[in-house]
Amino acid sequence: MTILEARYMKFVHGTWRGGQGPGTAAKPTRDKNPSLQHPYSSRASQETLKISLKEEKAVGLRQQELVQKLQEEIKTLNQWLQNKSSELEGKSADLEKKSTDLQEVYTELEKLRKENEALVSAKGPPDSGICLILYGAAVLLSLLALLVCCLRTCACR
Repeated sequence: MTILEARYMKFVHGTWRGGQGPGTAAKPTRDKNPSLQHPYSSRASQETLKISLKEEKAVGLRQQELVQKLQEEIKTLNQWLQNKSSELEGKSADLEKKSTDLQEVYTELEKLRKENEALVSAKGPPDSGICLILYGAAVLLSLLALLVCCLRTCACR
């Protein structure tokens, strides 16, 4: 039921639903008396209905304007979301490439670490070249430290 129909029912029957009940107006009878004629036949009733119709049209126009504004806002938000999505996809691709590069570097470092451990903990015969070099380097460093200490004590005197 539209607003216009509801107003008509209220005006004619005294209720919104058109039923008889307490506080309802009696139905006018058709008579030669102008006050008892059908409500649409009076000039005031016609003006009231015209005003009601204009109000209903104005409300409808406002609703259409609001719907259009909402549709434009939705389009704007959808465009913004698409732009953000594209931007994030680009960043995701960059991060994936960096992740791959870092994985390669990590693999290389792990390989070098294992090689270093193998060299340091190489177990071979006591006269193997690497062991002799390492022992010799330790002895030379100890002798150098003793020499430095001796030079300092001599220089202090």
